[in-house]
Amino acid sequence: MQRVRILLFPSLLVMFFCSCLMSNPAVTSQGFETWLTAKMTAAPQADLTGKWDAGSAVSGGWGEGNFIQEQANFSGTLGLYYIKGVVSGSDLYFALISNGVVYYTGTMSQTGADSFAGKAVKNALVDSEAAKTAETYAISFQKMN
Repeated sequence: MQRVRILLFPSLLVMFFCSCLMSNPAVTSQGFETWLTAKMTAAPQADLTGKWDAGSAVSGGWGEGNFIQEQANFSGTLGLYYIKGVVSGSDLYFALISNGVVYYTGTMSQTGADSFAGKAVKNALVDSEAAKTAETYAISFQKMN
């Protein structure tokens, strides 16, 4: 029994540290800010200020969005996340953040006067090499009246 305890404690410790390392996002706050700045290549062609529907979180969507746009920059909330992004032409680039940690980055294109569609990638910049093997999720916004 003593031998089992001696082996069990270090094993649990190793598992704990490995799980912490695996759950840490690969996107840093500074990295995503630099990425967003680089994406501002065209004057914004859309205004995101207002309420947006990104699908019910209960049925696999992202929830309701409330955004404020100032020139090319927008921010607000999307479901349980804080969102920060830029509008470049009719394209959006953004990060979904919780407790100061970037969990997703995404890109969307305008699909109609009041709608956007694209993808979000977990723990990687959406257009990076790491995104090719990262978890990817569809995301869409529809303006609410």
